[in-house]
Amino acid sequence: MPYTHGIMIPSLQRSYVHFFVAAAYASALANIETLFVWGGEIKDRQNYLNYFFVHESLLESLLQGNFLSIVTSEPVFTLLWVSLSHVTDTELSALKVLIFSSSLVASFVILERRGVPFFWKALILVFPWFLVNYIMTLRQGVAIAVLLYAHFYLAGRWRWVLYAITPLIHYSFFLVLVVLILANVLKAGKVTNSVRLLSLNIFAILSSILVLSIVSGWVLIPIKELESLSLGYAEKISLNLGFGFLYSGVVLILMLTSERDFIKNNLISIIAITIYLYGVIFFPPISRFLQIFSPLIVLAGLQLTGYRLLSFKGLLVLHVIYFFVISIYAGGPSGMLVGDN
Repeated sequence: MPYTHGIMIPSLQRSYVHFFVAAAYASALANIETLFVWGGEIKDRQNYLNYFFVHESLLESLLQGNFLSIVTSEPVFTLLWVSLSHVTDTELSALKVLIFSSSLVASFVILERRGVPFFWKALILVFPWFLVNYIMTLRQGVAIAVLLYAHFYLAGRWRWVLYAITPLIHYSFFLVLVVLILANVLKAGKVTNSVRLLSLNIFAILSSILVLSIVSGWVLIPIKELESLSLGYAEKISLNLGFGFLYSGVVLILMLTSERDFIKNNLISIIAITIYLYGVIFFPPISRFLQIFSPLIVLAGLQLTGYRLLSFKGLLVLHVIYFFVISIYAGGPSGMLVGDN
C-alpha cells in the first residue's frame, strides 16, 4: 500500500541515521582515552582491565557461593565479562567491546524517541549523569542499556524479566527495581496525585532510614562493595550539599507543579529524584541513583510545557556546561563525582 510505504521509508531512514550516530558516539566512548588526553587514567577502568586476568577465579568464586551471595555478586555481568575474555585477544579489546555495545544500545534507544528534537536528544548523550556511565561506571552502563531497552521496547512480562535481570548486572538496580514496582503500583491505582505524593514521601523517608541504618552498621548486607562504601562514609555524614542537590530540587519542583497527567506518567523520575534528595544527606554515593535514571528524568523534563519547559531546558544546558568546565579544571571526567557535588 503506497501510503503505508510512504510512512515507513522515512521512518527507516531516520532509524538508520540514528544507528550511525549512535555507533559513532559509542566508538568515541570506547576509544576516549585515545581521542582525548585527560592527564591521567580514567577512574575505575583499570579495575576492569585487571578483572580480565582473573576472570576464571571470579567465576569460581561466584559458583562457590550460596544463592544469596550469588544474586548479590552481579552474576550476569561476571558471565558477560568471562565471555568477553574468551572471545577477545586482550583486556583492552574486551573493555572496548563492553563500552561500545552497551553505549550503542542506550544511545540508539534515546535517539529513537519521537517528539523530542534531535538537539535535545544529543544533549542527553553528553549529559554528565548519563555520560559517566560509559566512561567510569561501566557495569552500571550495561544495566542502564538493558533498562532502557526494556522500558521503551518491551511490555508485559518480558519487560519485567529484563527489569529483574538488571540487579544481576549491577547491585544498585535492586533499589531501581523497587522504584519501578512502586511507580507501576501508584500509576495503576485509582488514587489522587496527593495520595501518590504522600505515599512517595513515606517511601523515600523509609528508604533514607534504611540507608542510614546500613551506613551506621545497624543492618548488615551481603554486598561487599556497598559494605566498603558504608564503612567509608560511616563517619562522614554531613549536610555538604552542592550543585547536584540544588539542581535536582529545582527539577523536582518543576515536575510536581506540572499537570496531573504529567505527574502520573512520570512517577519513575519523580520517585528517583525524591529518594536522592532524602538519601544524599546521609549517604552521598546515592548520587549514583540519579545516574541510572538520568535519561528518563531528562526525557520527562522535556515533556514539560510553558515556562517549566524553558526553565528545564535552561537548567539542562547549564548543567552540561558546568560539568565540562569542572571536568577540564579537574583534569578529566573522572575528576568529578556526579550528583552530590
